[in-house]
Amino acid sequence: MSLCAEPGGELSEGFLKGLREGYELKGKDEALHNAVTNNGINQLALNRAVVAGEDGHFSHRVKIQGMTNQKASGRCWMFAQCDPR
Repeated sequence: MSLCAEPGGELSEGFLKGLREGYELKGKDEALHNAVTNNGINQLALNRAVVAGEDGHFSHRVKIQGMTNQKASGRCWMFAQCDPR
């Protein structure tokens, strides 16, 4: 069977039937199929390493108390409050 659409661009019943019959879930494929079909895109795209915590590059956490537009004045440090751990 050729894995090409019909010349007009449509997908014929025969083509779709061939795809269904030729698709076999084995090993990891079944787990991936279940994950993709049972979860939303936001859950699938979530990077657990980022959620898990710190990346080790910073020694202090800054508390956020709102935002101020400093307009490239270079004074952003004035609005930060250090939260040493």
